[in-house]
Amino acid sequence: MYGRMRRLRSANWGMGQHAARTIYRGVFLPRVTYAAEIWSSGTRLEKSKKKLLSAQRAPLLAMTGAYNTVSTNCLPTVAGTMPLDLEIRMHVLTQKKRKQEITNAAFDGSVDDLFNEWQLRYDTLPKGNWSKK
Repeated sequence: MYGRMRRLRSANWGMGQHAARTIYRGVFLPRVTYAAEIWSSGTRLEKSKKKLLSAQRAPLLAMTGAYNTVSTNCLPTVAGTMPLDLEIRMHVLTQKKRKQEITNAAFDGSVDDLFNEWQLRYDTLPKGNWSKK
């Protein structure tokens, strides 16, 4: 689906970034996070992270209008969203908070941990140094 959308979007013409973001939030994320409470522990595996980031790359390129050569490490930051593995874990935390399975303090601490993990990953990966500048 996003492959077709990517062909309709370019940096200077086609679908706007707002429309691409709306499709990402309204179609892509709900499909990916379906039943995530059951399988979210698998997002911690390196193989799963690579697959999820690979799946997220096309929607993020459509949302940003960036060149295909942009680093996958920097792309979520440029798009203003989290990497997909962390986004799934955030979704699970939000669902647990909504069902009152965790307290607000535990939720806030877990969210801080997710953001710290994202920052550490962003800083330590060697690719995307030009984009980081």
